[in-house]
Amino acid sequence: MEKKKAITGLLIIILIIAGISFLGFRALMQGTSSNSSKDYTPPTPTYVLNTYRKKFHYPTCASVAQMNPENRQNFYGTREEAIAQGYSPCGNCQP
Repeated sequence: MEKKKAITGLLIIILIIAGISFLGFRALMQGTSSNSSKDYTPPTPTYVLNTYRKKFHYPTCASVAQMNPENRQNFYGTREEAIAQGYSPCGNCQP
């Protein structure tokens, strides 16, 4: 009878530890996923294209603020790639 109680006690302890471990893992995973969504910031474009004038600008260029939103396009490539696509550097910010 004592052996049966000891085994039952051990099983209960194992189940409690397994449950705590699972809950801790679950909380850790939920905390990680919620933190990463809160901390996510979209990448900053390398350049901003004016698709009408075929010019490219630094995102901080004053000309970007004056640009018609319909002609504005974020660009995440290199300077050489923008030029290869037919765009010229802006005369103000000279990217």
